[in-house]
Amino acid sequence: MEHVLNLIPIKRIDNLLADCEFIGHEWLDWLRQNKLSCRILVKSNNVEDRSKKIAVGKLCTGVSINQKVTWHSKKKVSGVPFYIAARRNLKGLLIVVATKQPGSIIDDYSKRWSIETMFGNLKSRGFDLESTHMTNLDRMDKLMELLTITVVWCLLVGHWCYGSASQLPLNKYYRPAKSLFRLGLDRLRRVLKNNCAKKDQTTFLDLLNVLSHIGNRHKVFFASAVVACQLGFVQAAGFSIHEHSASAMGTAFAGRASNGEDASIGASNPAGMAVLESRQLTVGSAVILENGNFKNGSFSNPNVPASSSKNDNFLKTTAVPFGHIVLPFDDRLTVGWNAYAPFGLNLDYDKEFVGRYFGDKALIETVNFQSVLAYKVEDDLFVGIGLTLSHINGELSQKKYVSPIPSYNNIDAVVKGDDYAFTWNVGVIWRPYMSTTLGASYHAQTKFNLEGDVKASNVAGGLGDFKHKAELKITMPERVMLSATHQLDEQWTIMADATWTRWSRLDSISVVDKEGTLTQNGSTYVPMHWKDVWAMAVGVAYKVDDQWTLKAGYMFDQSPVSDSTRTVRSPDNDRHWITAGVKWSVIEDIVFDFSAAYVMLKDGKIDEKAYNVSNQAVNSGYGSLIGEYEGQSTWILSAQMTYRF
Repeated sequence: MEHVLNLIPIKRIDNLLADCEFIGHEWLDWLRQNKLSCRILVKSNNVEDRSKKIAVGKLCTGVSINQKVTWHSKKKVSGVPFYIAARRNLKGLLIVVATKQPGSIIDDYSKRWSIETMFGNLKSRGFDLESTHMTNLDRMDKLMELLTITVVWCLLVGHWCYGSASQLPLNKYYRPAKSLFRLGLDRLRRVLKNNCAKKDQTTFLDLLNVLSHIGNRHKVFFASAVVACQLGFVQAAGFSIHEHSASAMGTAFAGRASNGEDASIGASNPAGMAVLESRQLTVGSAVILENGNFKNGSFSNPNVPASSSKNDNFLKTTAVPFGHIVLPFDDRLTVGWNAYAPFGLNLDYDKEFVGRYFGDKALIETVNFQSVLAYKVEDDLFVGIGLTLSHINGELSQKKYVSPIPSYNNIDAVVKGDDYAFTWNVGVIWRPYMSTTLGASYHAQTKFNLEGDVKASNVAGGLGDFKHKAELKITMPERVMLSATHQLDEQWTIMADATWTRWSRLDSISVVDKEGTLTQNGSTYVPMHWKDVWAMAVGVAYKVDDQWTLKAGYMFDQSPVSDSTRTVRSPDNDRHWITAGVKWSVIEDIVFDFSAAYVMLKDGKIDEKAYNVSNQAVNSGYGSLIGEYEGQSTWILSAQMTYRF
């Protein structure tokens, strides 16, 4: 102990944990003189109380099953004053510990068995490390790495054996006769020695399967839970959201259905997961900072004077996290999961916005939870299919005009609802040449039937607030993605992408009041008449060295909205994306991707009219809104980490 204290100062020692062999006046007095904190197991007849020796069992007569007790007055152990703590386990066995300072005595002492067991794993009853007589530090490093791997294997098998056993054998102290490590080590030794024997039902392949999958299951479920709790939304062309991958955003999403860099390809093309040869987890997020102005606005209804002809704060900063997991089952079959946001909208105008009678707040959140099955048909051909559970949550609000009397034309109307729906997608990847990869995928439409409530508040005349059941049917469109990736040489790679979205599916937004006519006036029915669109992208990647890759890209993102169909809830227009990114391989199995995008929108005019549920304009009684959207732009910053395991 004196030699140990020369190496480790006393102030760095939290506690000395020792069994009853450490008991003795010379030892305990030495601890007292050196002011060394300790937790020591006490022998059955080694306690003095008021100068009288007393059996531990008699001292602890009042300690019940599973109870922990600490005596506040000191007792003498081998003639040295100590505090005493005791616990009676479920079998009635007493554990009595002496200490210089009271506290979590029993809990601290319980760590001794774990520490002692770990040392035992490396000594003669385990790997017998001492008998190697190694002194070379380089060789010791390699040996310890191998032993670390082996310890993990033994613990995994021990956990597996513990879970499959009805009861583990106990020693005379009613503790497990073997640690989980020893349990696993014995099973491994037996199987490696007699794996072909019929009496041993656990084959060597069974154990390899355990070692391959036990640890990974926890990672998969944990990552899925984190991603599911964090997913968000943001507005893009139409309602589309591209931000599911920082690595793909670096090239403006060119090659997103063909370039299998990481697990995020599954969101674009499920076949891409079969291209990946290792288990990997990709998690990240994008932050969207949007700007835009509405100016020269006017509302033609004379009974509702405009209070603000402009609005500069209707676009909100939003975060869009994402997560993707790939687990190759064998050299051909791969399974995977994706969690990302395919569609979304987030607008919130000021209270005095001149267009508040057409729309105040518009919120659409859509989250996809996708399971993928991918298959390697040949070395140059991959296919995949994805089954997706999609959740949508929507909220639309506006002021209601119901009468020319001013006190009756300021009603707040809010519609909220949500729904779940299943959809699917398929994909294929083909490598006609070693340097060229082509990818194609089809994402089916998703039909939602949002059910919720429509509420009216701030109703004049003492009529009180109204709340009715309502529904909103909406179909998110199908998409077709075509991508190409071509490697020019060891450093340069070029990519392209063309994505078609069938936005003509969204012909109108109609809220149906199931109980009355609360929603029958004004803009309950909003004709959309959107058109099908293409998004075209090109990108390039330059590999500086094994650690760094630089990226850049451009995308033209066509809008389904025209001047005649633009509304306060869809102030959209054609977009131009300019992106840049960098890939940093920290080590072989950990890769970071960082990317930035600047998105510019064309200016656009609005001339919105109100319609009733029969798609008839009610401009003469309700009024119309005119104005201009200008200066809309977006900065997007995205980062992700990919971990291969």
